[in-house]
Amino acid sequence: MRLLLEETDKPILLVSAHHGVWEAATNLLSFARPMIAIARVMNNKLVANWMKKHHFRGPVTIVDKNHGFTPDTLRAWENDCAAMTILMDQHTSKGMPLTFLGRPAKTYTTATRLAIRTGHPIVVGSFVRVAPYRYRLVGGEPLSFPKDADREACTQLLNDRLGEAIRRYPEQYLWAHRRWR
Repeated sequence: MRLLLEETDKPILLVSAHHGVWEAATNLLSFARPMIAIARVMNNKLVANWMKKHHFRGPVTIVDKNHGFTPDTLRAWENDCAAMTILMDQHTSKGMPLTFLGRPAKTYTTATRLAIRTGHPIVVGSFVRVAPYRYRLVGGEPLSFPKDADREACTQLLNDRLGEAIRRYPEQYLWAHRRWR
């Protein structure tokens, strides 16, 4: 928590899944530091515009995951010491063949590649509901990867950390997006 809320002088990566109330975490954390969320833009333009105006409350920049990262996005992340949020439990046919929750699942390596390239820390976890209007951030210590780190091993570590959080609170995992097809 200290890295997220108090040590706001360096950019960080937040890696999570469709677990708990990740959108609430983005809103709350945006009051401590700027947030950049990698997300899919809604197909319906009316819904997309409504989401842009009303979904996030603090300084949150939404980057369309289908158009990738631009150099301007990366510069803003580093210059603003923002937290970049990436949900890693997305289905992909192009990703690295790893395991997620004990099953084979191709996995995006975006977070790992950014962490290795920049040296910025990664916080892996979820923001879960523990009682009405009470939440807890679950995860482990921040991770940092050296420039010569094994991308496959690092990405598997991120999957394993997410799996640990999901196993602690399985009822809060959104399975509907078909991670395994």
